[in-house]
Amino acid sequence: MAKSPFDGRVKLRRKHLIEAGIADSAFTLDRLIEAGVIRKPHKDGSEQQSRVWWWTSEIEEDLERMRLASASPQEDEDSAAA
Repeated sequence: MAKSPFDGRVKLRRKHLIEAGIADSAFTLDRLIEAGVIRKPHKDGSEQQSRVWWWTSEIEEDLERMRLASASPQEDEDSAAA
């Protein structure tokens, strides 16, 4: 995977992940976090309502892991059919 030109220094907020199509809603994003598909976000404060964010490099790693996980079952089916 090509290295990001930002080296993970850009904060991504919930709205960015939804706009990018990683999740179709905040609810779906919360389910992905609870399932461990996307790592837990960082927080801007200690209050419950604090804004959350991720580094770009973290999301890129999570997306790569998701891509590999979704490709693995298909590869297993292909090798079993051969």
